[in-house]
Amino acid sequence: MTGQDAIKALRRSRQRPEWVFLNDYPCDTSRPDATDSYTVSIDPTEAIEALDLRFLIGLKVNVAGSTEKRARALLEACKLAGAVTVAVTARADADDPWSERNYAEIWHG
Repeated sequence: MTGQDAIKALRRSRQRPEWVFLNDYPCDTSRPDATDSYTVSIDPTEAIEALDLRFLIGLKVNVAGSTEKRARALLEACKLAGAVTVAVTARADADDPWSERNYAEIWHG
């Protein structure tokens, strides 16, 4: 997992991002435009139950899962970590973005 250190530093300064984008795939986590959102990248081979997501306490999180199973597991992990809102998506079929097999859910704590 990469990108969480910037959020931890922000939290230590008693600030918080508006949104955290938790992507279950390798992606750029740098912040060239300095917006109110931060990105965290998870390698899809990482065990979700081993992730330390405590930096999400009290935050709104947008999860992009690599699979529906991992997206659902990340939703539960974010809830356990103390996130206040979690929006989750996972595309079941990369060739058909309108597939009925796609998964999306929004949870408010």
